[in-house]
Amino acid sequence: MNILLVDDSDIIRQAISNILSKVEGIASIREVSNVKKALILINDYRPDVVIMDIHLRSGNGLNILKFIKEKFSNIMVIILTNDALPEYRKICDDFGADYFFDKSSEFEKIVDVINKTKNTNNTQHNRKGKET
Repeated sequence: MNILLVDDSDIIRQAISNILSKVEGIASIREVSNVKKALILINDYRPDVVIMDIHLRSGNGLNILKFIKEKFSNIMVIILTNDALPEYRKICDDFGADYFFDKSSEFEKIVDVINKTKNTNNTQHNRKGKET
């Protein structure tokens, strides 16, 4: 399983990377801090999972989400944000996000989702298990 982390906070990316580095079955974890690099890596690297914030200094993560779901619908997208407002949850759901988590209270759920996905051996998951 290949994972791409998209967040403009070095601390958050490092924290996620540290947590996921302990999960068996992850082949690689790549990190980017801006929209342009994220789009390039999504095209070139084709990760199985993208974990990202919706607010980036270089632009809007919603554009990345929309791009992924239009071009590579099999990529799982996990939104991890401090702005876990109902409006953002709805927008992310409408754009096809698979999971939406609050950074301040649901950070650890990322590992559960990755393990569940890995254990089912299916990165082309069904969205019925989606967290809201």
